Amino acid sequence: MATGSPFAPVAYGGRAIPIAQSNNVYIFPAMGLGVVAAGARRATDAMILAARQALGETSPVLADPSASLLPRLGDLRDVAAHIAIAVSRCAYSS
Repeated sequence: MATGSPFAPVAYGGRAIPIAQSNNVYIFPAMGLGVVAAGARRATDAMILAARQALGETSPVLADPSASLLPRLGDLRDVAAHIAIAVSRCAYSS
């Protein structure tokens, strides 16, 4: 689970589930990079959706259902590049 604001872990099924803060850490900075790199004049809804899809593609839960929803912070540069490329491609295609 991810939100826009930090929250304490939630107890569920006998374990503590961390609540991630996604938009301020993963989406906004990488989206800004993609917009600037593409020379776009504005961020569109389609670019936001492209950023969301790109972040989803990096989720550790795709390989392990019990893993974290979001990538490790140590992978942030690679994840940001992946998101920025997706946003740039979206900007060029519209």
